[in-house]
Amino acid sequence: MLALYKTATDFSWKVFEMMLKGNSYNSNIVVSPFSLLHLLGILVSETEIESKVVLKNVEYESNGNEFANMVSDFSKRIESSTFGTNAVEEACLNTFLFYDKNCESSSTPRGRTTRLFNAKSHPINFNDLPKSMSEINALISEATNGMIPDYINNMMDLRTSLVINTLYLEKEWNNKFTSFDKENFSAENGDFLVDMMEQEEEFYAYENEQFQAIQMSYKKSMCSFIAVLPKDGVSLSEIQQYLAKDDNLCSLVSKMDRFLVDLKIPKFSIEKDFELTGLLKEIVDVTRTNTEASTVESESKTNVLSLRKTSQRLVFSIDEIGTKAVSVTGTVFVDGCRKLSKMRMHFNRPFFYCLSKLLRVDSDYQYREFPLIMGTYVTPKKN
Repeated sequence: MLALYKTATDFSWKVFEMMLKGNSYNSNIVVSPFSLLHLLGILVSETEIESKVVLKNVEYESNGNEFANMVSDFSKRIESSTFGTNAVEEACLNTFLFYDKNCESSSTPRGRTTRLFNAKSHPINFNDLPKSMSEINALISEATNGMIPDYINNMMDLRTSLVINTLYLEKEWNNKFTSFDKENFSAENGDFLVDMMEQEEEFYAYENEQFQAIQMSYKKSMCSFIAVLPKDGVSLSEIQQYLAKDDNLCSLVSKMDRFLVDLKIPKFSIEKDFELTGLLKEIVDVTRTNTEASTVESESKTNVLSLRKTSQRLVFSIDEIGTKAVSVTGTVFVDGCRKLSKMRMHFNRPFFYCLSKLLRVDSDYQYREFPLIMGTYVTPKKN
């Protein structure tokens, strides 16, 4: 499990770094690398040929069956946690496979995909595009509790198959916010007067010469909201580069101690759409393998996924009650007990955040933080 966790974490940071490169510094960002990894697992599972999966720059290589099983196992660990003898649902994951019911060559999902990812198969009449879009959007809206009602618009040439996964989380703070104030948020493009949620409460937190960090917990959950605030004179990109190296996010959490924190943080909601086809081609290869041959030269170098369009839409919000997060990722493809020190932490300038899940990674009860959703908050909306 430790090796699986490392692969998934390295993959997530790689995706996040690539998304940052294509994003304006003055633009907020939120992305779910986990949802993309989950989608890849489904696609490889659907591939009917023997294949090799290579995650570039992540030092991961395996056959298709092993990769699909790995992603399936990891997804199950994300979905639920155990508190004593009770299993608690942490995240609602859904997998939908849509295929053209008028096309004889269009295949329903393989049994392996249904077993590994609990995939739901839906035959669609792609000759009636408006009706098809309405049917698909209704299912996605239900899976996301209405937060994303119109994922399908004009993205598709629906003469093939469509795979969509949804991730939905709704979490309630252990310590709800009951006080509010206004404070200037110093963004790159000027100051904004924003509504701040505030409380003075005990939190796990950390501070060094470069940044402050806090972990905000949820009720009956091993998920948490981690926010990292650079000190004046330290750039957000420097902090992100540090967190991406050597499992530093997990190391950061292990360094945290209980503090009485004077906390102010904006109430915000971010929506983002990403086109991910090009990114996928850069970070993953799925190649055909000739199982009867014994030489590397016998492998076909053709990427077997043949993706036409892959996109992700996300909504991430925090308020005085808690956090709501939803991601829809789809692709069209061809076939403490002591006196506490006090810390002042006002998130009034750009900061990094993530919603993470604490995972058990080996039999010795070692746990690691895995980032489900990561982002930056750099520019508030004008009131």
